[in-house]
Amino acid sequence: GCCRHRSCRPHRDHRMINSDVPKPALLLGWGGVIPFLAAALGWLYGDPVIRINALNLGTIYGGVIITFLGAVHWGLATERKAGTLHFIWSVLPALAVVPVLTISPILRPGFILAGLLICWGVDLYAASKGRLPGWYMTLRHGLTAVAAVCMLILMRF
Repeated sequence: GCCRHRSCRPHRDHRMINSDVPKPALLLGWGGVIPFLAAALGWLYGDPVIRINALNLGTIYGGVIITFLGAVHWGLATERKAGTLHFIWSVLPALAVVPVLTISPILRPGFILAGLLICWGVDLYAASKGRLPGWYMTLRHGLTAVAAVCMLILMRF
């Protein structure tokens, strides 16, 4: 390999690409999109009661995921892989998502989509600085894409 990680393939920037996502992260990550998919399918094919429940499921779960994504940076900061700004960032997603979850469910998907994309951008920046393992963004790209498409469906696209 090109660096201290056995699973890393040779390339220009070892911080961004890694050939192997750890199996637990892969399984739990992709398992974590099931509620997003259930919400999108419920929205597309459900009766009115199923649709409002799907909207609530997708947006509340999306809020939980946004909070989780912020917490990743708390872990980075506590491991001294990042500084004070990561501590600050780590709590901002949770603080931002709470008011979103108090508004009408019909309005939530756009805000949740924006939150997911902002978190993805912050993670992309952290990865470019070598603060996240190379495999992390490989996994995040796919997971974020699925969650984003599901939010677009909940927005009625």
